[in-house]
Amino acid sequence: MPFFDKYGEDPKVQVIGGVGTTALLDPHSDFYAEDDTISLSSQEMDLSTLREDGTKRDVDVFVSSSDSDEIGKIRSDLESIVGDKLDASVFGIIERKLPRKIGMTALKTFLADRYIDIESQELVKSLYPFSAQIDPDSLKPWRVESNDFSFHIPHPAMSWLNYCSRSIGGVRAKDVDKVGQLTERLEADLPDFYEWIFDGPGKSQFELSKLIHSAGVGMEPLNQILPDSRAVKAIGIDGIIESEYFMLGENSVATQRVALGQFALKANLLRFFESSGTVRALFQKYAERSIASSIVENR
Repeated sequence: MPFFDKYGEDPKVQVIGGVGTTALLDPHSDFYAEDDTISLSSQEMDLSTLREDGTKRDVDVFVSSSDSDEIGKIRSDLESIVGDKLDASVFGIIERKLPRKIGMTALKTFLADRYIDIESQELVKSLYPFSAQIDPDSLKPWRVESNDFSFHIPHPAMSWLNYCSRSIGGVRAKDVDKVGQLTERLEADLPDFYEWIFDGPGKSQFELSKLIHSAGVGMEPLNQILPDSRAVKAIGIDGIIESEYFMLGENSVATQRVALGQFALKANLLRFFESSGTVRALFQKYAERSIASSIVENR
């Protein structure tokens, strides 16, 4: 792929989502944790351009940078290369003052993103009203290598965590089977998988995932991708409000509860629509890129 030819050597440019997960699940891949590398013995990954329902697949790229010009150039290159064969998205780190009061920006936010908070200058992943610092070690990429191409992806455990903390609706219904398979693969081939997400560089992001599920749709989507022995319990409302990752700690109790009520309503509505195959397919085919960029990409 020409995009890999151009950006495959740049560790800031990381392929996320389905393409990266395909490399992690490829039966011909081998993990080499000592070198942060995944080796593919097959020449091509098994990835069609269409989903089973006939809609185009996504190719998502995270750029570990807040330089808008650099991100824009990479976005333009990716879109020109894939054309209309795939839906291309490029995400970077956004410099922004994060909302700590109820407002329109908060109300229309359905997906988490990575920010440099202008006030604190901290690198965080945030989905209002939650914000968790990102451990710099968690952003260190892995390299996927084959005879014909190479590219970078997030750490395999971070790839797993991204599915858990991306959407206000929790782990998406369409992703449960795939992420469950990823859990099994990482259990088998990444010995420190659970240590990495529970107590290591991914700890803050797993805590963010627990808060998102607890305040929204409940723990079932998260526990569906974990073995029974690793199931997690919901955090109660007092625990949510007292969490260091809750952004409204200095607001009144009434404001806090209104914000959490709005979060739960949005989460469950989104979960309902995402769980309907027909509605989801129509949205992906006709609306996702044309009318939803301000929601999907938090613009």
